[in-house]
Amino acid sequence: EEADEVEDVDPQEMEVAECDTGSNSASLADIVYGCSVVVALHPDQAAEASIRLALDLQKPFAVVPCCVYAAEFPKRKLKGNPVRSYHELLEYLQQMDPRIQRTDLDFEGKNTLLFMTPDDWKLTEKLSPSSADMDLAVVEK
Repeated sequence: EEADEVEDVDPQEMEVAECDTGSNSASLADIVYGCSVVVALHPDQAAEASIRLALDLQKPFAVVPCCVYAAEFPKRKLKGNPVRSYHELLEYLQQMDPRIQRTDLDFEGKNTLLFMTPDDWKLTEKLSPSSADMDLAVVEK
């Protein structure tokens, strides 16, 4: 059985998708920018992107990361070393912003919740930069 070929698409030529939100339609951008919270339960490779989205939009969020995907994210560093374990991933993600909180939820499996509440955004100044911030700066280059 042959795999379907994936057509190369130029992002510049893509139209913004429309989502049916009931009586009217809104663009995905409107929905994302207008959201009140970012939620991701076991988002696989999108855990970091979900947190970055929330931080960029200054929205509260709740993310329960699952898999590390170390091979797919070789530039993730924690204290200079590659992020390879679940506990390292949690620490890496939590150090994206010192206001990110952590708690364990009451279910089996990967159950650690990383989150920020609306009140956390009232603390507008980040705490002093840590060495993790420097590691993140290297990743973002």
